[in-house]
Amino acid sequence: MRILIAGSDSNAYTLALTFSQDENVDLVFVTAGNKYITSDFAQSTDISETDNEELLNFVNANEITLTVVTSLKAIENDIAGHFANSGRNIFAPTAEAAYDTLHTSSCKKMFYKLRIPTVKFGIFDRENQAINYISDFRKISVIRHDLNSDNIPPILVNSFSKAKREIERAFVQPETKIVIE
Repeated sequence: MRILIAGSDSNAYTLALTFSQDENVDLVFVTAGNKYITSDFAQSTDISETDNEELLNFVNANEITLTVVTSLKAIENDIAGHFANSGRNIFAPTAEAAYDTLHTSSCKKMFYKLRIPTVKFGIFDRENQAINYISDFRKISVIRHDLNSDNIPPILVNSFSKAKREIERAFVQPETKIVIE
């Protein structure tokens, strides 16, 4: 069996190492990006985890049995739908199925609607509204970008000045939406 792991995070590393130790696995490939994955247990490709067509060509050319996805970017890019439409085995949700997981605001709205307990939150697409909201807080807060990403972690803030600075930094990008908890 040959396996491709689409991701470059610590989960990809752990899966590559674990799969390489399985007697049923002949070869493990991992998409580009993790310098700690060595040829001792996996082969790194030079293909981006978000290049669905190139990854599919690679899977077909190298007779990959299963693709496992750890990258949120690849999931958002709907690698699962692309591979499934081509008849290839993949372990990942489609972008549509993962929408609530990928978008914090959608997840929070669902929790609220279904009365699932969650911390108090606000969803903002305007900088001034977010700053006004956080100005009333006197405790530690978390600022999250709406779109969960492999490289944008949530930010913990414990003062208004730090919160304001992080909100301003977040809204430098156009089309920004943040969640404050």
